[in-house]
Amino acid sequence: ILRFPFAIHAGWITAATALNTSVVAVSRSAPADAQLALGIVSLAVLHAVSVWVLFQLKKGPNYTMACVLSWANGWIYAELQEPEELIVATFSEDIINGVAYAAFAVAFIILAQVVVRVGMAIVQRLRGAEISEGSHSNDTNSFEDDANV
Repeated sequence: ILRFPFAIHAGWITAATALNTSVVAVSRSAPADAQLALGIVSLAVLHAVSVWVLFQLKKGPNYTMACVLSWANGWIYAELQEPEELIVATFSEDIINGVAYAAFAVAFIILAQVVVRVGMAIVQRLRGAEISEGSHSNDTNSFEDDANV
């Protein structure tokens, strides 16, 4: 129960950190190519974090944080549908659309990862139940075999 609000907060902090690195680049008048590279790397980092929280945490997958990161990427896509003047003045329409589509793709990929991870968890539980039932029936059979001797 307590994990949920912290996971939401961690997801937002992660997304905000990626956004703020771009804000710093803009405020320091970084060239357009550096801003673009930073934006692309930010999308890659958000995706990498989602992979980590879904597949590498020892306490199990953090679906909440992954979903927040997906939502953040979806929001990037939505914001770039009507970009601010500074973005339009700095980048061509093709670049803006390319980054928007990349953000949409990352949002979709993260959601697909969530579905895959849920499927993996279901299979693991089913296999765990089968193994438990199998070992229990094996114990019973070996007891019956011993009794028949």
